[in-house]
Amino acid sequence: MKREIAKVNHLILKIAKGDEKALEHLYELMVNYMYNVAKKYIKNPNYINDVLSTAFTKIYSNSKKFIKKDNGVNWIYTIVKNTTLDLNKTHEKVDIVELDEQIITSLSYNHESNSDLNKKIKYAVDSLPNLERTIIKLRIWEKHSLQTIAEMLKMSYSTVYRLYLEAVEKLKGLL
Repeated sequence: MKREIAKVNHLILKIAKGDEKALEHLYELMVNYMYNVAKKYIKNPNYINDVLSTAFTKIYSNSKKFIKKDNGVNWIYTIVKNTTLDLNKTHEKVDIVELDEQIITSLSYNHESNSDLNKKIKYAVDSLPNLERTIIKLRIWEKHSLQTIAEMLKMSYSTVYRLYLEAVEKLKGLL
């Protein structure tokens, strides 16, 4: 194991000096290890190649920050793990929002209709707190971006995004 760590450390230091062949050798040496690390943390296996690509980019761009006495294998493990967790968060948010918008927009909310489904939707939306109800109406039915809504309401994007996700969760619970 010490020999492998020394080899990885040596390759990282060569990468920091701009040696592209060292990056290729590091890839050959570590790709299976990195794949297994990503596989352990990834929620959607379809994104493993994205993780590996991003992780190698980070290894290359951060190689000058690597300290010779560090354990290169642990350093790479941390990069892959963090890259995987970041990707999970990003894709989870996108997947949740896209799915929720599809569900909500597929329900034809019509103030004039008296169908049971429309009554249920109207009740669910109307039962939301005022701010969440406003965000849902602006986002889903008026098709404003969350950034535009944040500007309209004079709030930060992250606050609007959080309130939007909370509102969607409440609607799913009510419907």
